[in-house]
Amino acid sequence: AGGRRYDPPPPPPPPERAQKAEQQHTVGVGLVLERTDGDVTTFVERIVPGFAAENSGMFKVGDIVISIDGQPVEERELPEIKGLTIGQEGSAATLRMFRQGVGEYSATLTRRLPAYMNEANAEAADVLIDT
Repeated sequence: AGGRRYDPPPPPPPPERAQKAEQQHTVGVGLVLERTDGDVTTFVERIVPGFAAENSGMFKVGDIVISIDGQPVEERELPEIKGLTIGQEGSAATLRMFRQGVGEYSATLTRRLPAYMNEANAEAADVLIDT
């Protein structure tokens, strides 16, 4: 007869999912791409230590880029091509390449920040990572 009813306390709020999204970075695959003046051929000028391209072991300086994620690069400007290699950390990029004496090959890389930072990759990381 007449006692007061109490509701149990509400469950704790779920962990903040937005927090993880804020911590995601935009990152490249770790290839420094270049072109010779007046040429539409895009090639690997340098492989950045610690990034996905180096970790895969598949790329060499001088390899030619044919397409990135199915998009041919020949008719694109170099900044746009570089932009195709950059995406959300954890996302994949598929590069179709050509190497003299080997022919065409494809590599799918997962964009990741390097496990370590040093002088060899810090400059590239500053360019590739949008925090």
